Amino acid sequence: QQTRDLLAKLQEKFDPGQQPAPKQLEELSRLQSLLAAQEIFADATGAKIEILKGMIRLLDSAQTIWEDRYWLTQNQDLEKIREKSEQTRRILDGIQIWKKYIGDRLANWVALAQSQREKLDRTDRTEAERQNDRLILKAYEERQAMLLRGSEYLTRIERLANRLNAELKEKQHHASLRSRIGEAFTVIASFIKKLWNTELYVAEETVIAEGNKIVKPISVTLGKVFQALIILFAGTWIASHLIRPIRWVIMKMFKKDESAAQQVSKVMFLVLFIGVIVFSLVSVNIPLAVFAFLGGALAIGLGFGAQHLINNFISGLILLFDRSIKVGDVVEIDGEGGRVTSIGMRSSLIKRFDGVELLVPNSQFLQQKVTNRTLTDKRMRYSISVGVAYGTDTQEASKLILKAVEDHGLVLKDPLPVILFEQFADSALTFSVYFWLYLEPDRDNRIILSDIRHHIAALFEKTGIVISFPQRDVHLDTAQPLEVRVVPADHPGTPSISKDRDKTPDKKQESL
Repeated sequence: QQTRDLLAKLQEKFDPGQQPAPKQLEELSRLQSLLAAQEIFADATGAKIEILKGMIRLLDSAQTIWEDRYWLTQNQDLEKIREKSEQTRRILDGIQIWKKYIGDRLANWVALAQSQREKLDRTDRTEAERQNDRLILKAYEERQAMLLRGSEYLTRIERLANRLNAELKEKQHHASLRSRIGEAFTVIASFIKKLWNTELYVAEETVIAEGNKIVKPISVTLGKVFQALIILFAGTWIASHLIRPIRWVIMKMFKKDESAAQQVSKVMFLVLFIGVIVFSLVSVNIPLAVFAFLGGALAIGLGFGAQHLINNFISGLILLFDRSIKVGDVVEIDGEGGRVTSIGMRSSLIKRFDGVELLVPNSQFLQQKVTNRTLTDKRMRYSISVGVAYGTDTQEASKLILKAVEDHGLVLKDPLPVILFEQFADSALTFSVYFWLYLEPDRDNRIILSDIRHHIAALFEKTGIVISFPQRDVHLDTAQPLEVRVVPADHPGTPSISKDRDKTPDKKQESL
């Protein structure tokens, strides 16, 4: 700094309009040469300081290595041994980097020192220039010596670290079974912890503080999602068990039918389910803005068939509120008939009259033609046809058939049963009786029809009315009257039917 100040004062003495004196130029050249040499020496001194700082850090590493070697004699924990091994490996990697750097710099400074010696050997140099050259050479040689010292120290630390690394490997190789089991559990626990904290999505939450909007990122991890699912499943289980007493209260206290109770209970379950979803997200600090991400995922899923699920879900909601199809209704869809036992969110359950249960997607009830036999009225008209023989008193037969229907206690009195004389058939006089029955969920009306038929048969038998069966009158068109003879069974000319049956069917027919 003193040389810089002298150089600055000398330059201030120069007159811009005049040529400097030879002595001033000589002094200026000397000061500039001296300043260059001193700057090189100062840089070399700064490099020596950095190398010494690096050696201090190496001393700390050496102390750590010796402490680790002592610690290794007192511990058997494989997890900590592996951590020490990883630290030693990092130290060795750092030493290799420093050795390469020092080697490159050392070669550079050796070349510079050799060039400076050659400059000193020149005879055309003044004493002042030689003095500056000696100062520069000294800086180069000191820096070179310091680099050699640092390289030797690095080599010693490297040998010490390699020795510790070998001891760590030997310790791992001869570790006890207990230590290995403990390490396995530690590795599994570490993996589960990493998996638990795996970030799935980062949502942004906007908070207004003192009129300023602050965007706060909130990460959605796999652990949070797992906790939310547990809360969701537990809440859904509790909600499903709460629906039963609610349905009982609606049916018993409010005097509603099962269909209305089921409708209200499903709507309440849907409300509770949505509430449980919101509670599960809020309780684990998952912002509701995550639904923006889920909406995108749902939009992608719609292209792969999720639209059918959404369609059936919405159709189920429409059926619950529209009540065109209710639980207990007798319906017929796509050629299959039965009673509706439940209406779910995706599909409805129809129990056929033969006991087979059908799962029908809710969308089919809205997209196809459906016959609902109990939409507004649970009454249904049935009919029984009876044929009696010709010659029967038709009024008497009508009264008996109508009496058999009216005597059954489950036949409705309003509308009244009606008996009709349908037609003169080929072999019978045909009557049809029409009556009405309630369609009950736990009753098969076919049994009632069977009971009425049994009663009709019993009344006809008491009064001597014959239920007709198919009959035919055969007329033979011949040119002359047929000869009819009565022949005893034991007459010698009568052929045996059993023998003729085995021999010649034609002769059998002739004898018959």
